[in-house]
Amino acid sequence: MKFLHLEDDDADAELFQMLLRREWPECRIKRIWSLAEFEAALRLEDYQLILSDHSMVGFDGLKALEIARVSSPDTPFIFLSGTIGEERAIAALKKGAVDYVLKSSPARLVSAVRGALGDAERETARRRAEESLRKNREQFQQISENIDNFIVLLDAYGHCLYANPAFYRLHESSSQSSAKTIFDHVHREDATAFQCIFREVVQTGQSWNIEYRLPRPGGQVSSIEAHVSRLQHRGSETPSFLLTGRDITERKQAEQVLLEQASLLGNARDAILLFDLEFVIRQWNASAERIFARAASQAIRQDIRKLLFSSQLNRFDAAFALTMAHGEWHGDFHLSQPDGRDIIVETSWSLVNDPAGRPKSVLCISTDVTSRKQLELKLQRAQRLDALGMLAGGIAHDLNNILSPILMSVGLLRPLAQDEDHRLVLDTLETSATHGAELVQQILLFARGEEGKRAKIRISELLDELKSVLKTAVRQKIDLTVEHSGNLWPVSADATQMKQVLLNLCMNSRDAMPNGGSIRISAANVLAAAGDLHCFHGEVPPGAYVRLSVTDNGTGIPPELLEKIFDPFFTTKDVGKGTGLGLSTIAGIVRSHEGYIQVESIVGQGTSFRIYLPSGENNGVESVAPPSSSFLDGHGEFILIIDDDEGIRYVTERILKAHGYEVFVAIDGQSGLDLFVRLQDRIQLVICDQMMPGLKGAEVLTRIEKEHPDVKLIAMSGFLEDHSADDARIGTSVVRLTKPLRTEVLLRTIRQLLDGAVPVAASQEVSRA
Repeated sequence: MKFLHLEDDDADAELFQMLLRREWPECRIKRIWSLAEFEAALRLEDYQLILSDHSMVGFDGLKALEIARVSSPDTPFIFLSGTIGEERAIAALKKGAVDYVLKSSPARLVSAVRGALGDAERETARRRAEESLRKNREQFQQISENIDNFIVLLDAYGHCLYANPAFYRLHESSSQSSAKTIFDHVHREDATAFQCIFREVVQTGQSWNIEYRLPRPGGQVSSIEAHVSRLQHRGSETPSFLLTGRDITERKQAEQVLLEQASLLGNARDAILLFDLEFVIRQWNASAERIFARAASQAIRQDIRKLLFSSQLNRFDAAFALTMAHGEWHGDFHLSQPDGRDIIVETSWSLVNDPAGRPKSVLCISTDVTSRKQLELKLQRAQRLDALGMLAGGIAHDLNNILSPILMSVGLLRPLAQDEDHRLVLDTLETSATHGAELVQQILLFARGEEGKRAKIRISELLDELKSVLKTAVRQKIDLTVEHSGNLWPVSADATQMKQVLLNLCMNSRDAMPNGGSIRISAANVLAAAGDLHCFHGEVPPGAYVRLSVTDNGTGIPPELLEKIFDPFFTTKDVGKGTGLGLSTIAGIVRSHEGYIQVESIVGQGTSFRIYLPSGENNGVESVAPPSSSFLDGHGEFILIIDDDEGIRYVTERILKAHGYEVFVAIDGQSGLDLFVRLQDRIQLVICDQMMPGLKGAEVLTRIEKEHPDVKLIAMSGFLEDHSADDARIGTSVVRLTKPLRTEVLLRTIRQLLDGAVPVAASQEVSRA
């Protein structure tokens, strides 16, 4: 503690300081004796007690008391005086001194100081309590006046003792005099129940929650949610009653809307369900019963993770975490149904909060999108096939450009062959180039759905021709048997495509027998009556068919995979060992021939594919005659060759010159057009490639045809079909030839054009190649 002591007598100062330090050894005492020192001390420090002599040189204790009451009003002030009269003592106490001690009775100093310090401490505590009470009242007033909930203090009879502004705003009144009791604010139909509850609170002290209606101007009604409780004041036998509440009209209206909407949920097409944060299902509508194949009684109160998502718990947990974090989630689930079906549901999750804003449950709205997803998958496959068709078209163009010089060179070299060995080499070269062209055609047949040229053929002759090739392809440890009767009916078919069907089926059988086995190929005539045959694509119509069978004793196909084996890109082989295109290509070829496929397989015993091709003596397709081997030479006619491929230009030029034609060549469309303009009076026929950089062949031929209709035109292309907008501009008088083509086909077409004949046979020949 710090004491301030005003005393001009050294002896008296020493005596009183000794008494104080004896009682409070740690105290600090500052002694002063002038007015200036006193004022400075009060400015610089705070003191717990001021002791002052009544009479000092220069000023007296009453003056010091006046200064202390202004500078430090809470500090107790005690006079120490040798001679102080009763009147002076009374005057000092009136001015604010707490006590006085006569210097003749110094022993009373300690008790006076202790009493003064105690009084000061109690006064400080009282002021602090009053300040705290004042702040609490201000805080309560601020809270009461600014919250949306109303607060009303009532007596035991329901009279309003206090109400906050929210109450008056809600009840549209400016003072409590607007009603005699709180019951006058309640809708008459709810007033009796409200009074009963209030009396119960008055009598028992038990708190109650209540909802009631509040009449509003214009005949409207508000819904009120309230809580009433008893307050017992300390030191008072008369309790008061607290009524707090809020307007819940909007919530009630929302609940009514939800109830109305809930009546519609049963008719909703989507599955609508609700589960709480413990994953317990609380709601389950009729569409949920239909989509998830579970009745509401089997689902409600069940754990949704176990009921629906046991096979996808990780995905469910991730979706739940995202819903809790962001309030919503959208995604797909692949689910297995109790009836064995697999479905795909597109679902939207939304977090539902309670009135306090705390997460309460999750609302799930799910749509069965299985059919749509399957259609999307088919569309994606179709798009992949379209992309494959575009790629195959580009590859076909390049490969046909490569094969054209080879195939035409055979015709150029054949007259030069001097012995049988040379002729065999040329035959092999021609066969290989032709086979390459057929492979390119098969790629386009699958990728673009192009139909090949059909002729009337006999399957027996095709099997005899293919037998040696098949035996070589299926390995030595597999026993291959080919059987057929000699009187098989003819069928209208593309021989190359039928060979591809047989080769693919035999390759599949070979792969199903890694340790060896047997393959049996047979063909027979079949007369089918209505309902006799049921195949992969449905019932076989009655009629005459040639049945082509390929049977093995391999591993077989599991029943669950039989319906998928003809899907594009479906394969059970390891990555890099199968494309999944073989059987789908076979199915496409058979369908294009109006045929049917029958598949039977037993796991561990083998598989049998049976193909039914319709038979008839005349199916609307004429047999294609083999190309003539006679070359028709030229008579010095002038021919212009326009092609960007150097090999094709060179070989074509050599062939035409060797057969009596005068030839000019151009490396692109523009130079070819310029050359034609210079030599237009001499050139009788133009051979132009379709696909060239810069000026396309179609535009070159169109210009020539328009200005010189007497000039014969041949359009050559490495593509097997012609669908582009540029190609469509070419007139009907232009003959189209597809690369690669044999020398005799080119020569015959040229000769027929120059002689005025229509080269139909040439077009068919080229298409077969």
